[in-house]
Amino acid sequence: MNATDTPRTDRWNTPERAALRETVRAFAAREILPHVDRWEEEGRLPRDLHRAAGRLGLLGLGQPESVGGAGEMLDQLVVSEEAVLAGVPTGVLASLFTHTIALPALVADGREHLVRDYVRPALEGESICSLGITEPGAGSDVAGLRTRAVRDGDEWVLDGSKTFITSGCRADFVTVAARTSDTGHEGISLFVVERGTPGFTVTRALDKMGWHSSDTAELSLVDVRVPADRLVGEVDRGFSRSWISSRASGSACPYRPARSRGAASTSPWSGCANGRPSAALWHDGRSCGTGWWRCTVVPRSPPPTFGGSPNGSRTGNRSSRRWRWPRTPRPRRWTAWSTTPSNCTEGWVSCAGPRWNATTGTPGCSPLEAAPTRS
Repeated sequence: MNATDTPRTDRWNTPERAALRETVRAFAAREILPHVDRWEEEGRLPRDLHRAAGRLGLLGLGQPESVGGAGEMLDQLVVSEEAVLAGVPTGVLASLFTHTIALPALVADGREHLVRDYVRPALEGESICSLGITEPGAGSDVAGLRTRAVRDGDEWVLDGSKTFITSGCRADFVTVAARTSDTGHEGISLFVVERGTPGFTVTRALDKMGWHSSDTAELSLVDVRVPADRLVGEVDRGFSRSWISSRASGSACPYRPARSRGAASTSPWSGCANGRPSAALWHDGRSCGTGWWRCTVVPRSPPPTFGGSPNGSRTGNRSSRRWRWPRTPRPRRWTAWSTTPSNCTEGWVSCAGPRWNATTGTPGCSPLEAAPTRS
């Protein structure tokens, strides 16, 4: 068999991930789709669904093996993608996988009692967790939180409120962000607050326009006493810990795979061995209607140089040291948008500015990127 006969594989389409996709499709058909209408009416998911996902190992994907997880973050993305392609509402995924934003700070802390009491049970589906950041007055602005935590001997006393907390009505514990000092974003700490703790109550379940099967709660904390060993990480360092959770819920960064593909120089946007821009990483969306696109990350414009010197050094008069962009076509940031033409087999990508061909690195559209006119 020569090179041209070798089946094409990439990080999205390995034999192991093909098997994972089949597992997800079977799980969706058996455990979710027959019941989803009832869950939408009831406004919550059953605990048995978490246990079933835990038994298959779906909840542990993207988590370190040392805490009971397996696989990579990409496996977690594959699960989400395949579930949506199978017809699972995104609200179900949001509530079933809330641990992906509630646990990363605990995993990063790594202390044995946190892993034993909270991380492992959540990955096994035996407990449900939430992340408590959003507040009525501050939204999700971590630096503007008003919930306070005051040290009192071997305990912390928390007072405040949280809102729009996904899975908050069913959560066995919540990773709560609270202010421990008045130093802006550096004065935030994270605490594990268990359900049933005196003073910690679900004020109400919030109604939403969609995602009805994903319960969303408003929480109240009044003189809630939390043991000191449930502080996650260091005091006043919860802002950086919360970013760990934010990154966990986002997409994989294309930079590292691009560099691993054999970039020829040290520039992050240098060409790969295959001649394509190092950031032209493709994800083959198999159906336009599902909202999963063939996504392309295009290279940013070349870095600015100082005028007056061809090598960009700070030489010449004062005006020559002014930043300016080289006179080359400047691709703008891409924005994905939805369209579902009847003969569409790929996702579309549109550009808010001049088109940029990610295959050749020149202005214009490539056949794979041809975007219809916005209607």
